[in-house]
Amino acid sequence: NNITELESQTFNQTSMLRNLDLSNNELERIHPGSFLGLSALNNLNLKNNNLVKITCNSFVGLSNLRNLDLSNFNITSLESGAFNGLYNLEKLNLNENRITELQSYTFNQTMNLRTLNL
Repeated sequence: NNITELESQTFNQTSMLRNLDLSNNELERIHPGSFLGLSALNNLNLKNNNLVKITCNSFVGLSNLRNLDLSNFNITSLESGAFNGLYNLEKLNLNENRITELQSYTFNQTMNLRTLNL
């Protein structure tokens, strides 16, 4: 596919979804609220896309997410609050990016994080 953007509430009617694979697209932007309605989601694979920046509240609505793969992007910056609402996140993969800056409180709400790959 060639998905370039996720609008707010894109997945609003998919509350039972457990796994979502959006890898190998052309994602350049994730609007805040794009994942609202995915409260049961456990695994989100976004690897190999074109995002440069993860903004505050990009993943709001994913309170049960356990695994997030953001590898092989062009991410250079993670905003403060980028991972807000990911209270149950256990594994975060940020390998193969171009991150030059981590702002204060970037991982503030990820108290269950066990594995972080940078």
